[in-house]
Amino acid sequence: MPVHKDLLSFQFEEAPHVPKRRILDIFQGEYIQQKRNVIFIGNSGTGKSHLSIALGKRRLIKAILSNIIQYRPPIE
Repeated sequence: MPVHKDLLSFQFEEAPHVPKRRILDIFQGEYIQQKRNVIFIGNSGTGKSHLSIALGKRRLIKAILSNIIQYRPPIE
């Protein structure tokens, strides 16, 4: 990933055109189970790349953690 971006560092107050509630819903990840795509559309400087990187990073971390939990050896 090109730079460190996450949802916590996104300045919603500086981007009033970005629907915060909708973005928070997307970050819950239901679109994956629903097999839906997420597309950010907007002019330059509106936060598309920031949100895309943050979403990808979050999903990757969740997938890695899920695999670690699922495949760890049994404790004796």
